[in-house]
Amino acid sequence: MRITGTNSIEGYARGGELNQLQRLRSHLRVLGDAATGTFSVVRDPTTQRFIVQLIDPESQTVIDQFPAENIVKRLADK
Repeated sequence: MRITGTNSIEGYARGGELNQLQRLRSHLRVLGDAATGTFSVVRDPTTQRFIVQLIDPESQTVIDQFPAENIVKRLADK
């Protein structure tokens, strides 16, 4: 999978979300080079942060995610 262009993320973001989306785009490029699944971007309801997940296309399980699950849990506990 190759990710190109910006797709004008600035149009979707407000305030601090733009920085989060730019960092996610950077990590997607790194993950996409070796990816064998599909990407999903979700917003954690507790922390309101974006989470990028690499999903196995057959089992629909999460192979990897950014930020890591333990980091999301720590942020939720604050």
